[in-house]
Amino acid sequence: MSKRTGLGPVEEALLLTLDELGAGPQHPRVRSSVLLAEIERRFAVAPRYGYQVACDLAHRSTVWLRLLDDRGNLGGLGHPPAEPRYTELRLTPIGALAVAAERDDALAVPIGIVNGSVYAGGQRPPFAPKTLLRALIALLDDRAIEDEALVGICGPPAFPTGCDVSGDVEALLAGRPAVLRLSASVVPGVERGKEVLRITNLPPGVERESILRSLQSRVESSSWYDLPPELAASMRLPIAGVHDASTDTVLIKCRVAPGADLNDVGARLRELWGVYVDVPAALPAPLLVLLRRWVADHAEARTAATLRHLLALYEAT
Repeated sequence: MSKRTGLGPVEEALLLTLDELGAGPQHPRVRSSVLLAEIERRFAVAPRYGYQVACDLAHRSTVWLRLLDDRGNLGGLGHPPAEPRYTELRLTPIGALAVAAERDDALAVPIGIVNGSVYAGGQRPPFAPKTLLRALIALLDDRAIEDEALVGICGPPAFPTGCDVSGDVEALLAGRPAVLRLSASVVPGVERGKEVLRITNLPPGVERESILRSLQSRVESSSWYDLPPELAASMRLPIAGVHDASTDTVLIKCRVAPGADLNDVGARLRELWGVYVDVPAALPAPLLVLLRRWVADHAEARTAATLRHLLALYEAT
């Protein structure tokens, strides 16, 4: 992991190569196949793996701080990306700042702490940029700030999809391995006189199509009478229909069966795998240690200004 940005070697290779190819934020994108061939030649990174990392760094639902700006179909909402020869990439302003930090042309930036590594199969959870960067700025302004105040500013882990986070968060922040439960939002409502439950903010890594298939298999129908009673009871949900209303974000609508209790159905939906997932999580040290160590290692006269600039770049996206 880079000491300047906290990025992994493949992420760093992608950014540096794009910069050398002239694909900065204000310049034309380069074809993804060209980028992948170059990182394979220079860094021995297999194209398929490099492409997956590139897609992750461009997706708003995958990382808080997007490092790559794309054109074409890089996948999402359950759809695979197009072949690399049909897509293009360049650095975002945040990606360009990361390159400058890596080249020692700018001060260090805590991109790795913000984005974490869960999106790439790791265990470091992400934190919301606004709160984590403000916590670091507060620490730069006052090294004697109390631990409780610092944790209060930073807050718990937060994922770009907006899913709810529960589980042993206290243990995680204390530096102990924990299991986090990531849950979609299940919001009751009424549409055209019918009670519905809207499922949004899926946990990261959960495919919309898998949720739809699971829900469709549990819609009440006459075919249930052909199943053993115990099996039917374990699968049945009192929902009369499922509608995929997703556009740029996931929105699944479940029409509640007549006579069913809306709150009870919502509680049962929240117990379905995919509507929730459990993920192992761990920080390399207690959160307070990470924050204080980062400031001790990187504090300079303009570090706070650099963090404010990073925050402004994030808020502008």
